[in-house]
Amino acid sequence: MRFILASTSKYRKNLLTRAGFQFEAIAPLANEEELKKAAPVDVEALTRFLALKKAESLVDKFPS
Repeated sequence: MRFILASTSKYRKNLLTRAGFQFEAIAPLANEEELKKAAPVDVEALTRFLALKKAESLVDKFPS
């Protein structure tokens, strides 16, 4: 199974690498700053919202 990380975060890349995951990091096509304007205020909800939108931004490029 191919694992795609929809992020350019060095922290996330290092965390997943240390955990033993093999993955490909791809910059999401979603504009995080613009998404935050329409996002929930709650920190946990915001985190989930941004993660979902970043993943959705790459679904056409990586359909499996």
